[in-house]
Amino acid sequence: RPPIWATEADRICAGTRISARPTPLSSASRIMLLLPHQHLWPVRLPQLSVALAQGHQILGPLGPENRICVGLEEISPWLVEAVISVEDRRFYRHRGVDPIGIGRAVLANVRRGRIVQGGSTITQQLARSAVLRDRRRPIRRKLAEVLVAISLEARATKTQILEAYLNAAYFGHGIFGVELASRHYLAKPARSVNWVEAVYLAGLLSSPARYCACCNPVRAVQRLAFLLNHLPRPAVASATDDACYRRVEMRKTLVNVMPRTAPYFLSGVARQLKSLGVGFPYSRLVVRTTLIPGVQAAIERACQEQEAIDPQSRVACLVLGAQDGRVLGIAGGLDYRRSPFNAAISGTLQPGSLIKPFLALCALRIGGSMKQEYDSAPLSIDQPNAPPWRVRNYRDLYRGRISLSEALIHSDNAVFAQLVLKVGPDILAEFLSTCGLRVQAAVPSLVLGALRPGCSPMEIATAFSVFSAHGSLYRSTFIEEVALDDGRIAYRWDEPRDQVATSRFVEEVRRALRDAARRGTAQTGSNAAIHAKTGTSISGSWFASFDDAFRVVTWSERQAEADGDVSAYPEKGVTAKALANRIWTILKKSSLTSPALYGAFRGTGRLDVRDLLWLEQEFQIQ
Repeated sequence: RPPIWATEADRICAGTRISARPTPLSSASRIMLLLPHQHLWPVRLPQLSVALAQGHQILGPLGPENRICVGLEEISPWLVEAVISVEDRRFYRHRGVDPIGIGRAVLANVRRGRIVQGGSTITQQLARSAVLRDRRRPIRRKLAEVLVAISLEARATKTQILEAYLNAAYFGHGIFGVELASRHYLAKPARSVNWVEAVYLAGLLSSPARYCACCNPVRAVQRLAFLLNHLPRPAVASATDDACYRRVEMRKTLVNVMPRTAPYFLSGVARQLKSLGVGFPYSRLVVRTTLIPGVQAAIERACQEQEAIDPQSRVACLVLGAQDGRVLGIAGGLDYRRSPFNAAISGTLQPGSLIKPFLALCALRIGGSMKQEYDSAPLSIDQPNAPPWRVRNYRDLYRGRISLSEALIHSDNAVFAQLVLKVGPDILAEFLSTCGLRVQAAVPSLVLGALRPGCSPMEIATAFSVFSAHGSLYRSTFIEEVALDDGRIAYRWDEPRDQVATSRFVEEVRRALRDAARRGTAQTGSNAAIHAKTGTSISGSWFASFDDAFRVVTWSERQAEADGDVSAYPEKGVTAKALANRIWTILKKSSLTSPALYGAFRGTGRLDVRDLLWLEQEFQIQ
């Protein structure tokens, strides 16, 4: 028995009966079963999810396409009828391909001398937009489209095909599906659309850019008037509906494909969602993230200031909780619109001297001491099957006999080269791997950051939780909780951690890192009470720092035209230390607590993505 909505649609749509059974398998469909498309049905359509920041504030939409899938029972029967009347009047009388419709389109195109009609059925359009999604040559694409359409008709009912098409159709401005199109153009859900509004939406399908009231109001009104004059008018349509198109032409675009806030953070959320197996992007999800708006605002303000100094720089910065793995704010570059590549997650750079605190901790674990003294002098270390390893300090500054603690404070290369030979490259490589840093070869030069292909800022920030969290390694996360649209919890972060070092040994390294920020290489000139370590490579710089509340890691890569000498980096260019210093300054002066604007949602059983995405714009995070 057809569902209730189908019976209602049948009553309105000239009494046409919607088949509840698939069309019998034809010979063409049997051939189609042998083609590579083994998963033609059900059609999977990406749709929007919504991300919430801490304080239950809306952060933005998530998903590769702007779409909200709905069932036919949630779509106005007027809209169903209008789409069928405009796009495929013989939808219920063909099996995927309509020879009569193709002939009619060819005849009309010949008469006009140009393409004015298309002969594709609704099933063919679904095959093209949701199944094939390719850029083949027109003839090959059309043949594949026909075969897939025939196969879809053999696998699914007309009801199912129509529902999939209405959710897959493109309506312009990056909008897919009737639900989002109705909310975008008419400011109402698809279930509330009247006859004239339905005709307007159906008229967009042939050419959204040409007939959109936002961009071409005159053509939109002409198109609507033409369709209203030529489509059979339902007897139950209200006479007052005829005036609604005058409101339609005044609608402006509301949906922005570009996230308004924290786009690099949202890209990290999407990346983690894909790895969790919660159905993203094919399910509507409400994602509670770890982002704190005040922290993100501090990062973005610092990046804006640095962009004014050197707009061509490549930078990345992260702020995480010092005692857990929550990512509180992130920037993968200075401008997402100019460079959407997320360097904070995917960028790689050799870590340089950031490895030295890990080697010092390894030395303490095997019985060493931060007070033990070494000679700070140029070294030449013989290596089997390799040229001698010549170690020099930055600017050839040497301090004679100094302790390991002083060597870490001043980042003395010569002392740590001796230490890695004493501890053993194998032990260092094993410990770095335990902390999540990729090591391909256990060689002495590891201590100076010779890791191939390098480390991302996220990997460095995760590894430094060993020092900020007193020996505990916390895996970083962007997500606190993921809920389905029906309120069920699909994922909840349980704060995984590994104890990789004792707090007594870590505390000794922390004291040296604190002094490095006060009077050593990590000195910033500010009054922020932090622990910090610098790192440099042939093409850029690092700054890893933390206090009792935050971990801040910044990364800056030199421009391609600069020479290989890090010391020659322009004084006015963006450096990792300068960027981190600005972030710390803003963090210390800012109020990081944000009002819970959507506190009413706290603890509720259901958060509907459709409602969340349409809250008033003034309540969004700016």
